[in-house]
Amino acid sequence: MLFATLALGLGSCHNSAGDMDKKNAVESNDAKFNNTGEEDAKYVLNAYSDGMLEVKMAERAQDRATDQGVKDLAGSMVAAHTKMNAELEALAAKKNISLPHELTSAQQSQIDKVAEKSGHDFDVEYTEKLVSMHKDAISMFEKGTAEINDADIKNQFVVALPELRHHLDMATSVRDRIKQ
Repeated sequence: MLFATLALGLGSCHNSAGDMDKKNAVESNDAKFNNTGEEDAKYVLNAYSDGMLEVKMAERAQDRATDQGVKDLAGSMVAAHTKMNAELEALAAKKNISLPHELTSAQQSQIDKVAEKSGHDFDVEYTEKLVSMHKDAISMFEKGTAEINDADIKNQFVVALPELRHHLDMATSVRDRIKQ
């Protein structure tokens, strides 16, 4: 019992240090929640982690894109997903859910793969990735609205869905325009 308490305390210190990765955040949440709460926490953690990826990729696109519409789209994604992640972070703090503060190596690889391109090829690759990521996000958020038990978390997902759909429409429009 003492060991478990110490381990949880060290995990909390690790989280407050700001260097928690996704694996550690999942393990921390697994230790804190029962099955129902654990699943709800996973939705928040995954949404937050995906939002971090969107922001980092969009920041890269702001610097590397050649098309002004792609740059503007990337700026919109930085602003919108930074705001959404701040809301998720506040909700996570309220619900005692641990969140990662670093991208996973797989997420960094996604950014690096897009960044290998340049010029028009970068613009197309970024917008293709953005469309794909938003389709995945919408799917996860829709599934979450059906499966999440916590009313506050469920509401956060319900409220976010129209904005994610709008992002998908914007990304699709820009992608289709630059591919012509």
